[in-house]
Amino acid sequence: MITRPVRPFSPYDPLGLMPKQFPSGFLVAVLLTASGLLWAVMFFGPLAHLSRLSGGMTPFDIRPWGYSYAEARAFLEAIGAEGRAYYASPELILDAFYPPLYAVSRGLALWWLTMPGRIGKAPVPLKVRWALIAVPILMATLDVIENGCIAMMLWTWPHLSNGVVEISGLATQVKIISGALTETLMAGLAVVCWRACLLAEFTTDVLEDTWTTGSKCQKSQKLSSADVLLRAKSRPISQPPCNPVRRAG
Repeated sequence: MITRPVRPFSPYDPLGLMPKQFPSGFLVAVLLTASGLLWAVMFFGPLAHLSRLSGGMTPFDIRPWGYSYAEARAFLEAIGAEGRAYYASPELILDAFYPPLYAVSRGLALWWLTMPGRIGKAPVPLKVRWALIAVPILMATLDVIENGCIAMMLWTWPHLSNGVVEISGLATQVKIISGALTETLMAGLAVVCWRACLLAEFTTDVLEDTWTTGSKCQKSQKLSSADVLLRAKSRPISQPPCNPVRRAG
């Protein structure tokens, strides 16, 4: 009877459902690329178009300092009915896909960068890894809240709720801060991982050179000993000179 080997319990995968190498570097690269492409489409497409419609004003999504009630009303008036309809679709439609994609791509990237043995010999504590993943999740959650507030402002126009504008502006501020923190953490961990890989390669090369040099020295010493022994065997044995005793006579 063939029995399936039992995988040891791991706090990273208590149910034992994930592959041993999850996530793979290829999967992380694909998700990061897809997230970057979607952001580029929104930034250079709908958001740039809304900025042109408003006469150069910055859309809500990319205002790092947030916005007040007066600033929100001024922007929505500037883009007009056409801009408000455009903001609802396609901008908010595209932005509905970005938060989950951002959270998954950055979360898996941070998890991959902190896998055991990747940035050092000692494994990164599990609590630290979950804390790192919480940062992009926070960013994505705030982006969803921001989108909901913007959709409500567009739906109730020309009536704006001061509370909705305040929540939206605060969500935008914290979203941008958490997003910048996520990218900084990823870049820092990537540098540490890269340096650890270089150090590992350097250590391996040094050990290989030491091993090769030691083997050559041992081989040379063995050859030298054998050569000495061969020469000793081939050399004629020297006998003491014959000194016959002279007879007295």
